[in-house]
Amino acid sequence: MAIAKVYRRSLTLLALDKRQNCLSYISIWWQKSLKKSQGRPEKYLYSIDQSYRNADQPKQTNHQVEQTNHHAELTNNHVEQTNRQADQTNRTAELTNRHAEQTHRHAEQTNRHAEQTHRHAEQTHRHAEQTHRHAEQTHRHAEQTNRQTEQINQAEHTIVLQSRRMAGQS
Repeated sequence: MAIAKVYRRSLTLLALDKRQNCLSYISIWWQKSLKKSQGRPEKYLYSIDQSYRNADQPKQTNHQVEQTNHHAELTNNHVEQTNRQADQTNRTAELTNRHAEQTHRHAEQTNRHAEQTHRHAEQTHRHAEQTHRHAEQTHRHAEQTNRQTEQINQAEHTIVLQSRRMAGQS
């Protein structure tokens, strides 16, 4: 702000306000400031300048409030976005957990089936060993039967030969 003229008699200040680009007539501040400055114009001019600066404070404060509100709105938006992402992450985690539980149940079922298959394989193996022992026993029995059959055949052959000899002697 540039002070243009000071009219002492009319108690009015003509000032150029650079912020507004216009001339302003200020008489209220003049009167208050003259009382504060005890009639010294330089003190008054400083007081007027301070008054202008103080008058501008609400604008700055409002601007700061607007900036703060805008920042708060951005922060709230960011918080909402973060919350949405957290919700999505939680839903994904829940799905992953359910899938893991399902996979775990399937693994347990597979293990039970593998144990059952293993028990069946052991049972089949025992049955195969039993069948093998039975086959060996059958084989031994067959060999014994074959030996007995050979003995019987030899005995019959011997009887036939003896019968022919005796028939040939008579």
